[in-house]
Amino acid sequence: MAVITPPVGLILYVIDAIAPDLSIGQIIRRALPFVGIEPLCIQILITFNADLIDQYSRQKSGPADHRFSARVH
Repeated sequence: MAVITPPVGLILYVIDAIAPDLSIGQIIRRALPFVGIEPLCIQILITFNADLIDQYSRQKSGPADHRFSARVH
């Protein structure tokens, strides 16, 4: 997020150099939705990751998990 948010905003200055007809203020305003979407995406990843880990741990703790059990001949 540091490359698109001020004061560092490296990408913002690159876009400013590429598109001289836009002011840096316009570029920052146009980048703000992406800054807002990024925490939402991180929250979605955290939520689904926790669900997947929980689901995997429930599968692993059940009696159907025979991958690591000793073989009986």
